[in-house]
Amino acid sequence: IEKIEQDIEDGKNISAVEGVKNNSYTIYNEKIYYRRDSIMTLVDKKETVLDRIRGMIQVRNALRTVIELQCQDIKNEEIEPYREKLNIEYDQFLKKYGSINSSSNKNAFYDDSEYSLISALENINEETKETSKRDIFYKRTIEPQKEIESVDTAEEALIVSLTQRAVVDLEYMSKLS
Repeated sequence: IEKIEQDIEDGKNISAVEGVKNNSYTIYNEKIYYRRDSIMTLVDKKETVLDRIRGMIQVRNALRTVIELQCQDIKNEEIEPYREKLNIEYDQFLKKYGSINSSSNKNAFYDDSEYSLISALENINEETKETSKRDIFYKRTIEPQKEIESVDTAEEALIVSLTQRAVVDLEYMSKLS
């Protein structure tokens, strides 16, 4: 405990900042920290590794924004500027550091809880090992959940009641029919 208190005084550890997911990297006051539980620890790695992490944080954050927007009931045109930002962040990263799935980038960012999410941005050709962008860079890949308002049969009403409410709700089922 004394070591943590000393590190907090030295700026190596800080209390977790709201909005930063557990087990993930973040940029705070222009420095890279890694959050574990309620403490964020200053990342002490070579500058080139820190630059890779910084780039992947930018890609991850842009991807998160696109995913969150796709889950909302908004028009595709409203998502497009954020998809463009994702493309820009990814292209800049790719140009400077190569594929997100390269061993150097994987080693740098593997501890982040969302590494698997950003690594899924790339299609990898098993024969040539070349990468290409997945659909999220070009089009909507998630549709917002829509409430089912009517069904044709009692059986469908039962299925909707169970999937939407997790119980047999006769009043809800009668409104669907």
